[in-house]
Amino acid sequence: MDEIRNEPKRRILLWTAPRSLATVFTKCMSFAEGVQIIKEPIFTANSFGPERNAAEDDEMQKAFNEGVVAPEFQAAKVDLAFDDSIATFKWVKQMLESPFPGKSFVFVHDQAYGLRSNYDNIPRGYKHTYLIRNPYRLFPSWKKA
Repeated sequence: MDEIRNEPKRRILLWTAPRSLATVFTKCMSFAEGVQIIKEPIFTANSFGPERNAAEDDEMQKAFNEGVVAPEFQAAKVDLAFDDSIATFKWVKQMLESPFPGKSFVFVHDQAYGLRSNYDNIPRGYKHTYLIRNPYRLFPSWKKA
């Protein structure tokens, strides 16, 4: 840990696609000592925050409210540690770049498509990793869900 600023030395951002088993990997990471896990803050800003794409995302919001949305999306909504009404892309970037006192590292799991061309809001100081899954397994899994 950085004694001067009391910030984590390592910050990792795992970019994923739906049905890529990223939640399983994130759960495994949660057992590491001193980790701060943040799950899908950019996806939340994209789908539920004030800057959401109204035409596209109102259908998702309606499906979510009716309980039709896939369980992983419901879990993302239920497990939020912040109010989605403040989840702008800029706010998410500031939150991810903020210090996390007492944490050895920060691990963020997010959906890559959630950026929706907001590339200037990608947080600084992170190592970016990508989790992909063989399409022969991904699509049947998606269809089944």
